[in-house]
Amino acid sequence: MATSHESAPPRPRGAGSLTRMPPVRLASRDELTAAARVAPLLRAAQDLAAWAGKDRVVTGSGDLTDTGAAEAAGTLDLSLDEIHAAWAIAVGTAMITVDGDQAGPGDRFGVLGAGRPDEGSITSTAKWSSCTCSPARAGHSAATPGPHISDRP
Repeated sequence: MATSHESAPPRPRGAGSLTRMPPVRLASRDELTAAARVAPLLRAAQDLAAWAGKDRVVTGSGDLTDTGAAEAAGTLDLSLDEIHAAWAIAVGTAMITVDGDQAGPGDRFGVLGAGRPDEGSITSTAKWSSCTCSPARAGHSAATPGPHISDRP
């Protein structure tokens, strides 16, 4: 009985066998800015930062308390995984600043609602978010069942 790798014809090797990808057009700064303003995870981070207000009690590691996370999930209609991912984005992009056991608005609070595309603050946030902030990279399991922000319309 032949296995699948024994029955497949050998693939040619060398530079001529590489598949060429078509060229891509990079998005303009205006397009990146517009996309960042509606990106679900960034919007959730901004909403969470607004919900947190000032002097929100956090854990010693700078995360929301279990009670705070549950309250935010109910108020913002997000899952706990989405709340934790949004918190990581909000802290990582300075929408929220953590100082000891308190959190409040950061230097970039409101960044999605203000600014011009040439200022770069929104596009920098979008680039950072798209590169690093899946729930797994934010320190949470990506295997957790349930809806994720990226699945929302």
